[in-house]
Amino acid sequence: MKASGLAMALVCAITAAAVITLAVTFTAGAKAANVTAMGSNAGATTSKDVSGANALRPAVWTSTSAAAPISVGTSTSAASPTSVGTPTSAAAPTSDATGQASHFDSRYGCKYGYHQRDQMCVPVDVPAHAYLNSFGDDWKCDRGFRRVNGRCDPIVVPDNAYLTSVGWECNRGFQKDGNTCRAIRIPSHAFAAYGRISSGWACERGYVRNQDQCVPVRVPAHGFLTGDGHDWRCERGYAAADGRCLELRVPPNAHIDDSGHGWECNRGYRRVGSFCALVQIPDHGYAVWGTSDPSWQCERGYRRQGISCVAVKVPEHAFLNDFGDGWKCERGFENRGDACVRIEVPKNAHLDWTGNSWSCNWGFEKQGPQCVAESLSQTLAPHRWPD
Repeated sequence: MKASGLAMALVCAITAAAVITLAVTFTAGAKAANVTAMGSNAGATTSKDVSGANALRPAVWTSTSAAAPISVGTSTSAASPTSVGTPTSAAAPTSDATGQASHFDSRYGCKYGYHQRDQMCVPVDVPAHAYLNSFGDDWKCDRGFRRVNGRCDPIVVPDNAYLTSVGWECNRGFQKDGNTCRAIRIPSHAFAAYGRISSGWACERGYVRNQDQCVPVRVPAHGFLTGDGHDWRCERGYAAADGRCLELRVPPNAHIDDSGHGWECNRGYRRVGSFCALVQIPDHGYAVWGTSDPSWQCERGYRRQGISCVAVKVPEHAFLNDFGDGWKCERGFENRGDACVRIEVPKNAHLDWTGNSWSCNWGFEKQGPQCVAESLSQTLAPHRWPD
């Protein structure tokens, strides 16, 4: 037992020593490889095409010539010296026939400050007193200038005017007359108004326009000025007539209506000339609002018949309809005269959405009181997908 234990301990010691030796060997090899790579990259970065952040960034050294194979750190094409030994990436600009950058972005097109011309991206020629637009593919004139034949000409603003986004407009109290602003003649009780009004003025509150002057609004007794101040209305309980406000004469069993300038009969009465007459309401009826004659309706479960309300006779397997003045059969029954008869659903059929009739299943058609199978062409035709 002791000999066996000593043998196991010896095996474990030998295994541990082997593992340590392999680890040391691997670390030394990796360091040597890193030193070699750093020396190679240091020699490559001496090229005049690498500078700034590119010298500190890992890169793949390739040739951008389409005819040359990919090489490491060396040039294989004499026609493209600028691409030899230069790190390339997906965002690098392409080159045109002159070897200059085309300023083209594969996602957005020409870059800001350039626009497309003859399948190339050329700089936007911004004239004096202009700036690039938000897209960077055109230009706009500064405030106070307008675009004329590829340049920005100054906007001449006359006296008594001001600049706008599209040109100029006259000040309040002046009106455009050609390239000048002339003063507007404003009558008494008026004021200059903004906007493109033909006269450029409006009357004060309490006055109304009459040709080229403002005349006072004549408000009668029990009247008041409207919201705009250029007209009048009567107070509630009065009606306008011949320029005056006359008091309403409301008869018994009536009240002033919603307008405040008329009257209507109370519920249960109807208008007859200038008074309100009592509505004769039958049993199982009730008064309703409105001017219809008679202005009453029957209770639910009753229907109007002449001047009276008669009970709705609901047969077996039926119920009152939504209005309460008739009946409807239950689902699975159909109306036949004054009764509800059970629906006999044939084979290959089902009750439809109303519940009071039946339809054939898909693939069958109705022929009399039964459903028969359709032909294959008839079955597929209504459900064929469009071409």
